[in-house]
Amino acid sequence: MRQLIPKLKFAVLCLIAFLIPGHIFFTPICIVAFILLWLLEGNLGQKVKVWYKNKYALLFSGFYILYLLWLFRTPDLQSGIFNIQVKLSLGIFPFLFASEGETSPERQRLFMWSFISGCLFNGVICLSYAVWKYLTLHVYEFTYSQLSLFLHPSYFTMYIDMALLFIFHMVTTEKMNIKKTEKTGLLIVALFLLFLVMLLQSKAGWACTILLILAILIRLFMDKTYRKFAIIVFAGAIAIAGITYFTMITKERSRLNVAQTLFATGRMDSTSAESTQARYYIWKAAKQVIIQQPIIGYGTGQAWKKLQEQYATDKFTGPAKKMLNAHNQYLQCAIDMGIIGLLYMLVCLFLPLIKAIRERRFTYGVLLGILIINMLVESMLEQQAGTMFYGIFNSLLMFNFVI
Repeated sequence: MRQLIPKLKFAVLCLIAFLIPGHIFFTPICIVAFILLWLLEGNLGQKVKVWYKNKYALLFSGFYILYLLWLFRTPDLQSGIFNIQVKLSLGIFPFLFASEGETSPERQRLFMWSFISGCLFNGVICLSYAVWKYLTLHVYEFTYSQLSLFLHPSYFTMYIDMALLFIFHMVTTEKMNIKKTEKTGLLIVALFLLFLVMLLQSKAGWACTILLILAILIRLFMDKTYRKFAIIVFAGAIAIAGITYFTMITKERSRLNVAQTLFATGRMDSTSAESTQARYYIWKAAKQVIIQQPIIGYGTGQAWKKLQEQYATDKFTGPAKKMLNAHNQYLQCAIDMGIIGLLYMLVCLFLPLIKAIRERRFTYGVLLGILIINMLVESMLEQQAGTMFYGIFNSLLMFNFVI
């Protein structure tokens, strides 16, 4: 029975990978099961020792511990505790994965397939539902939040980018031992996922996907073996970009067209809840809040409340109506824990990035790039969709996959 536990634990991890792109409410149950199996596996003293000796494990866990310490500054303890619960993945996964050791290529392949399948499954459900509504109710819901049933479009696009990164790794890494038919299947899935990115119309998501494709192209052109494949990827990217431009961007009501018009005219409206305009006023309010308490912030979970107060003071009715958070994790962290917390967060992101570049770990480096960019426009660590993504994939690629 004891020998079966590691296999069950890995099976649960693959189930988490499948569920996380959409079924966030079921994922915590699987995480609890994974923790129980981790405990039943035994060798707890050795596991704690490995975690304690790993400076990156301590660094990542320390970020969560910092939020725990800042609870003492929180006047509203209830909101602080809720915030800590949302961020639990930041503390758990560095501890769990640091003791696991490097995962074999075969297990990496199974995990990646589980995650890619989860993205594909949720994409098919979303698109099928949109088609059904169009055929039966004559309602057009093929874009943005109307299409994305389970996650905010920005988060869903971020998950898809991670799936595309895994597909690239599987197709180009000989250790994965991928057959030709499997490669063909993965490339078809990649095209479908890129089509979904186009439909989701997340502006930050599009920017991230473009940068991801550029990074992949550069990597391919650097290797003579894959230069022909790079040309195919480049041609496919141009084709998709062309389709996106003529079917999405040029439409008057497209989200990118609205943003382009806004920047061209310069007409900003503090009563608008449109994402581009709202972010301008949110970040303006956040700046004012940070200036009032710059060093140590206001306490864990206080950013949202302080922003609402600032919206009322500045009469930013658009963001106030939707009760929006900072829509920038760096600003959100600075409000909660001041410059101290912000600097710690930056170290958690950029120190591993330097390590990934030095060790030529392309997949991990690009993951960190995806996180850094998305945190500029989303308060990623204020939602379970963001904390689980960061907690699981950051720890997994740092300690176990080493790619």
